[in-house]
Amino acid sequence: MKRFASAFIFLVFSALAITGTAAASGKEEIASVNFYVGNVKVQRSGDTVWFYAKVATPLYEGDLIDVGGSSKLELIFADESLIRLGENTKFRMEAGQDKRAIKLMMGKTWSKVKKLKQKSQLEVRTPTAVAGVRGTTFRVDVDREENTDVGVYNGEVSVTPVIDKAKKKKSEGGLREIKAPFAQVEPPMHEVSQEEWMVILKNMQSISIGKDGKKNSPKQMNMDEEMKDPWLKWNMERDEARSTAGETEAAQEGETGDTIKETNKDAE
Repeated sequence: MKRFASAFIFLVFSALAITGTAAASGKEEIASVNFYVGNVKVQRSGDTVWFYAKVATPLYEGDLIDVGGSSKLELIFADESLIRLGENTKFRMEAGQDKRAIKLMMGKTWSKVKKLKQKSQLEVRTPTAVAGVRGTTFRVDVDREENTDVGVYNGEVSVTPVIDKAKKKKSEGGLREIKAPFAQVEPPMHEVSQEEWMVILKNMQSISIGKDGKKNSPKQMNMDEEMKDPWLKWNMERDEARSTAGETEAAQEGETGDTIKETNKDAE
């Protein structure tokens, strides 16, 4: 009898590990898996176990996702906005008041966002920038050196830097009192700090932000050149196919939700 009870408990906990519902209990779903190709792994917030994603796998705040080589992932939100992620992409689900976001550590994303209500916003956050939208089509790429590239294909995207609060506090310092008889010194020329800029990208514009937080000027993209990128071309074709099919449910390929016995080593 004890052996049977032990086996039953083991099966219950195994099932929870596979679906990841235990670690996500009580959390509001941010998005779910709508389509994938290849191997996509999920690690629940606060857990060390990875499991393979499958269609309809829910994702919650703090979940870590690893899209493997030769793999793709499409997430869908409640309003049918989509974010796609290319091969070798690592990201974390984030949320806040009237905001949904992913923290992109490395890789490529393609977002097709439905027009959101006035206070709502969807963000893609990278180590150096934040791209925020209420309704548009855009991509965000982060390379291994943490350089960020943002491109807009429809609508507008606001791009702002990631503010290092520790550095900001140190640079601000405190007020100093200079007593007489020292002469008054002219204030130095004001240099725009990293946290002060914001760029609004419009149709067919892109911008790059380096690891140091420095940006270049927005540039105009050429669609013929853009379409030479297999990742971009695949997204354009999938958007068109979904539109033509009336957004019918897409077929999926790949692994099913088997638990992976490994811990989080390099996904952070």
